[in-house]
Amino acid sequence: MRELNVCHPFREGNGRTVRAFLRQLAAAAGYLLDWSELNAEANIAACQQHLATADLSLLVTALRPVVRRLP
Repeated sequence: MRELNVCHPFREGNGRTVRAFLRQLAAAAGYLLDWSELNAEANIAACQQHLATADLSLLVTALRPVVRRLP
């Protein structure tokens, strides 16, 4: 995810593109991502920490409410 955030190949829509890609990837693995459950401030802090240190702990915590196993 770190590389996806850094890449930013488009002027607009990078976040939407990454979320769509991750939604498809998760669905293929049997998971549903509900982005409405994401806390924006926690996500920003987690992404900044991950970019600076490669530490995933805050990102895992921020994304935990977003991820659901498909039935």
